[in-house]
Amino acid sequence: LGSHQGDNPPGPLSIKSRTCKVDKIIPMLRTLMICGILANLTVPMAQAAETDGIAFSAEVIRTRGDKRTQTRGKLHVSPEGIRGETTRNGTPVIMIHNTARKTVWMVQPAKKSYTERTGVEQKRPALPDETGSPCRMDKNVLCRQVGTEQIEGRRVVHWEIAQRGPDNREIPQAHLWVDPRLKMAIRERYADGMQVELTSIQEGPQPAELFVVPVDFQKITPEAPQP
Repeated sequence: LGSHQGDNPPGPLSIKSRTCKVDKIIPMLRTLMICGILANLTVPMAQAAETDGIAFSAEVIRTRGDKRTQTRGKLHVSPEGIRGETTRNGTPVIMIHNTARKTVWMVQPAKKSYTERTGVEQKRPALPDETGSPCRMDKNVLCRQVGTEQIEGRRVVHWEIAQRGPDNREIPQAHLWVDPRLKMAIRERYADGMQVELTSIQEGPQPAELFVVPVDFQKITPEAPQP
């Protein structure tokens, strides 16, 4: 079994969102699935899918801890960008990150409208065994390689993630099944019962039109917040 612990003193913890509670100690867990394109469709997670040029599509299934709520969506990844499709309150929503334009569009197909954010870089967070990972930089983050497994015919590396808590005891946080070829977790299970997984992964070129907004859609400018 392999393991990584931080080499530097632990830094302050921060909570970025309630949905991504585990992110308060392990930024690398901010993959496409758990608090990104198909979970909350938040813009920063467009930065999480640099897959070294491997293009693919997949179904995404996100199950809440109570097992009663399940969200399904579609994911397309390509050197040209990332596209996530899901529903929000029963309404289809699409997020597109265009790599060359460094732009993210939030698209509402039913309204034929979209919002735009520019200057968004695409960068993949470090995996548990990579330089820059919290596993190597934070002594409070404990990462153990459980072993190698197969998921839908794909070789994956199973990681167990824990936090060093009071009295030096370990507090389980998550299990990740990382696909070394795609360089991302294709299954994630969290201590609160939430699970996110990619299924029906199909490698291959993705149509270029998936990573642009249809020309007949209208751009909407959000109103600035009142002072």
